Amino acid sequence: MSHLSTVFFKEIRDNFRDRRTMLSALVFGPLFGPVMFAVLISMTLKQATDSKTQPLELAVIGADYAPSLLHYLESEDTEIEPIELTTDEAVEAVKD
Repeated sequence: MSHLSTVFFKEIRDNFRDRRTMLSALVFGPLFGPVMFAVLISMTLKQATDSKTQPLELAVIGADYAPSLLHYLESEDTEIEPIELTTDEAVEAVKD
């Protein structure tokens, strides 16, 4: 056990003597950790707000069957594009 503790305390003493190690452990870690966290949060918020400001484009078939739904969607900044398709064309559009 005494050999192990001797080596342990020697390594601790060497680490305190090494200025680069102390600088990176005591200055760069506490300094750059919060800065990188703030940058990450800022980028996430910017991306979330940019996607919210763009209106949603929505193609609608049979708009006359749900006028209340269309009024609600338009009030929520949705661009409605009415499309007239036959049943077969609608099935093919969904498959594509």
